[in-house]
Amino acid sequence: MTLPTCTCCGHTLFPADAITRTLTATQARVYDLVRRRGQATATELHELVYAGRADGGPDVKAIEVIISQMRKRLKPFGITLKCDYRWGYRIVELPRAMESGNLNGAG
Repeated sequence: MTLPTCTCCGHTLFPADAITRTLTATQARVYDLVRRRGQATATELHELVYAGRADGGPDVKAIEVIISQMRKRLKPFGITLKCDYRWGYRIVELPRAMESGNLNGAG
């Protein structure tokens, strides 16, 4: 099966379920919230992930660890989570050079 590509940039268009299958259940919830809302703060993500826990869950910094782990799993799909100060995390496409690991821009 050949996956479609974007007519503008040539990135492969992965079905959402292909992406979420590579994530843990917690990471998939974080990814889905950010994808649906367009952006989400660490506090909002913490409330989603640890809602219902009697102890309130770990410190909100735990979300940064989850995001870091997610970035590694999302890189093969050409996407990452970017943090915009005071706005929160959002999903962005990686430049082709970063996707292939070539940071000097030669494709």
